[in-house]
Amino acid sequence: MGEDEPGPGAHRRDLLTPGEERGEVNERATQPSLLDPGLTPPAPPAAAEQWAGIAQVAIDSPLPHLDRRFDYGIPERLDAAAQVGARVRVRFAGRNVDGFIVARHASSAQPDIKPLRRVVGALPVLTPEVLELCTQIAREYAGGLADVLRLAIPPRHAATEERVLGQEPPAPPATQPPSGQAWEPYRAGNAFLRRLAAGESPRAVWSALPTPAGDAPQEWAGAICAAAQATLASGRGVLVLVPTVEDLTAVRAAFEAAAIDVVELTAELGPAARYESFLTCLLGRRRVVVGTRAAAYAPVENLGLLVCWDEVHDAYSEPRAPYPHARDTLVRRATLAGAGALIGGFARSPQAEHLLATGWAQPLAADRPVVRERTPRMRVADEFDREREGGVGHARIPSFAWQQIRSTLETGPVLMQVPRAGFTPALACLQCRRSARCTACHGPLAATESSRAHCTWCGARAEDWRCPHCAHGRWRARSVGAQRTAEELGRAFPGVPIRVSGKAAGRLGMVADEPGLIIATPGAEPPARSGYPLTVLLDAGILTELPFLNAPIAALHRWLRAAALTRGQVLILGEPLLATAQAALRWDPGGYARRELGEWTELGFPPAHTVITVTGEKPDVTGFARHLPHVPSLTVLGPVAIAGEVSTPAEGELGIPIRSPLVRLLLRVEAEHHLELTAAVRSAVRIKSARRDGQPVKVRVNPTEEL
Repeated sequence: MGEDEPGPGAHRRDLLTPGEERGEVNERATQPSLLDPGLTPPAPPAAAEQWAGIAQVAIDSPLPHLDRRFDYGIPERLDAAAQVGARVRVRFAGRNVDGFIVARHASSAQPDIKPLRRVVGALPVLTPEVLELCTQIAREYAGGLADVLRLAIPPRHAATEERVLGQEPPAPPATQPPSGQAWEPYRAGNAFLRRLAAGESPRAVWSALPTPAGDAPQEWAGAICAAAQATLASGRGVLVLVPTVEDLTAVRAAFEAAAIDVVELTAELGPAARYESFLTCLLGRRRVVVGTRAAAYAPVENLGLLVCWDEVHDAYSEPRAPYPHARDTLVRRATLAGAGALIGGFARSPQAEHLLATGWAQPLAADRPVVRERTPRMRVADEFDREREGGVGHARIPSFAWQQIRSTLETGPVLMQVPRAGFTPALACLQCRRSARCTACHGPLAATESSRAHCTWCGARAEDWRCPHCAHGRWRARSVGAQRTAEELGRAFPGVPIRVSGKAAGRLGMVADEPGLIIATPGAEPPARSGYPLTVLLDAGILTELPFLNAPIAALHRWLRAAALTRGQVLILGEPLLATAQAALRWDPGGYARRELGEWTELGFPPAHTVITVTGEKPDVTGFARHLPHVPSLTVLGPVAIAGEVSTPAEGELGIPIRSPLVRLLLRVEAEHHLELTAAVRSAVRIKSARRDGQPVKVRVNPTEEL
């Protein structure tokens, strides 16, 4: 039977029009006379289909009101293949759709059961553990199960599946005892390894020490490999998440040195390679999975340890609905599987600190003398430095920093971190310091290489610009990008090689131990072969003053990642937030995370409270609020207008899209009512979708970058 052929007992139903299938009467049809000699008497109704079982199917649909399970009959020919977790095709609303079998039952109370059309693939791809994880993630993030399943299960690649299933499974590798050398600097580090090797499931939040030499094996990667070896010795599997491809390379090198075969699972692999890695993991042919955010749902057999390296990194935030964070996904998965967890990095988030405060995990950190010995010397330009140097002290690069850069360039490279790319990304009025905006479309103005201001939205040049607030006609740079910084330093240091590393210019590889200036944006800092003797963090105040709840934590994270590449001294310039700069000065990310967690709790922010943002056009957001059920201790804030617009579909006789401003609604409850609020939000979204009430709204749970 072909893919689009109806199953047994469904021939007549598939020939009906949608209206006839709903029981509607076609008034244009003509009723033939019963005396017509050519009329054939109607056939008696067929006997009810005898199914081999009833499959509950979660269909792949983005519509919120279809986020439920539908019953389908299992024909005898599909009984063996229609197992829980199998990918299937079913008939829904007059068309064939994909889905997954999430349960099987002997019978159903639903009348008129339709049959499964087809079982896609030779084996179930959705394991019970991953299904339970996806169900809980959808519930906690007020999303649909189909949305989470799309994140967890890669698209099928038939040729790859046939090839992988035809291969002989490899022989199980020999397990080597773990080396505890990488864990010796940390209190209770070796005890953590012993518990993993004994089959236990310890959970830790880890404050890692840096390894500045770029050509030396990264100790944090070796520590992760040792924890994986201990887990493998107990007969269990390991899942390791890293935020970037560069971190993945370091972890891969550590596992190769320990002769441990791993399977890599990243979104950058491509459809065929990603599906091959997924099947290799599903079939249990590799017990260690290493990947980026896409690997958080990998079906690791007998999971014993989950590792999230650099958990503060913004690459772990999922940009697709329902926007789960990979760290939170691993925490939930470790709880469900009863597995160990290692959540660490150079910085620490308030969310990870909350795990320590609640007793879910224990700290893994080195003693203060070891921290002072292993970390670079940090210096923050304070008010005394600026006053001592007079007017020059308020320059972007004070004179003492110039002198130190000059002396360091005589022997080695200097790393300079610039918060932004480009030339002059943002302009402000020279007199009142307000943001410079285009007079035509009100977009932000920026400067080009020729120092001419232009609008970043419509591209118009600001030839005769004047500030609408004070009528001043001159502007200044709010910040200077990496390219402009490279030009300025090129004039200041003639003859010195200057290279730019970033998303636009491309990320540099290993830097040699020779004089040169490396201008890099955050996250694109290349390692130096022996570590940088000097790192300068320019415009540090821009990162700490961003209008987001987690801006200071993100700034400290970017500073410490750059400082981890430094064997000498780090200069922090640009009047940053004092508390954040002091945390970097002491290399105390744990203490700063505790401070931020206390303030967030006092102000009613996550993780002690749940905050949900609902964004959309004003009629859609207010319509959503009308459908919201009652939730204990709920506080509703807004809606308020936010920056940005949305283009609605073409309307009217001219077909011109209508651009409408966005508004945002905030819903806040105490953390103990988290699931009640997400259930209420999901209910309101479903009602709005079922009634086709306007456009969809965007729902995000605890989005610290929007608060």
